[in-house]
Amino acid sequence: MKRVDKNGTPVTASYRPTVVDPSTGHDTASTGAKGQPQVAIPVFEGHIDSTVPPTFEDGSTTMVVPGEGSYTIDKDGKITFTPEPDFVGTAKGLVVKRLDMYGNVVIAHYTPTVLGQTQVSDATSEGLKGQTQTGKPNFTGDVDLTVPPTFEDGTTEKVVPGEGTYVISPDGTVTFTPEADFVGQAKGVKVIRKDRNGNIISGFYTPTVVELPEQVKPSDKKELSVPDSKPDQLTQNISVEKNQLPNTGSQEDGLKNLGILTALAGAMTLGLLGKKKRNDESD
Repeated sequence: MKRVDKNGTPVTASYRPTVVDPSTGHDTASTGAKGQPQVAIPVFEGHIDSTVPPTFEDGSTTMVVPGEGSYTIDKDGKITFTPEPDFVGTAKGLVVKRLDMYGNVVIAHYTPTVLGQTQVSDATSEGLKGQTQTGKPNFTGDVDLTVPPTFEDGTTEKVVPGEGTYVISPDGTVTFTPEADFVGQAKGVKVIRKDRNGNIISGFYTPTVVELPEQVKPSDKKELSVPDSKPDQLTQNISVEKNQLPNTGSQEDGLKNLGILTALAGAMTLGLLGKKKRNDESD
């Protein structure tokens, strides 16, 4: 570039621009367990002005996000995220800001994820042949209750040939209706749910069908018959020696009882003898 001053003297000047690569910030993320703090440091490259400490987008070094947790950033750019006790999932995150040597703003995003915890226990049941039975795998912890449970293929009803039919209700209870002749342990079904992080969790239900108990048959009635007996076979000799009486009662009562028994025995003998005599006369 050439100019002339007011004295007519030519003056020259030159312009040489220098182009530098722009400074950049790289987004970062972290993952941690429910209720546990997480730490991350976004990376900035280029002509970053190290004399200016990093801040969040609004220029602060502390930020609270209701429903998620709190964030802090130190002079070295280390961010600490402390989630709320019940928060699970991926947080909205925030923007970290720095300046380069030319005064330009350089940003990067930080996004933490909190992992929930779940526990699953399988279910079994046992029932009689031909009868329905139920079971419910138990899902506890950070289960996404807004997503209803299904079988492995995403359905709520499943037919297993040779075994029976399974139906699952919105609360996770599985009802098994066995085929009429099926007996034994079924293959069962897999029940799936989702946790609050969107991951699939699964449990198993296995029913067993047992035979019906045998019916108790009433005993056959048998008629009792008394064969014709000779009088001398029915007559028993009753003898009581003196002073040999039962330990209960008095001696006088024992003698009375003895007399009664003797009289009864005699009457039975006479009756049988009479019957025998009549039978002989009729012959």
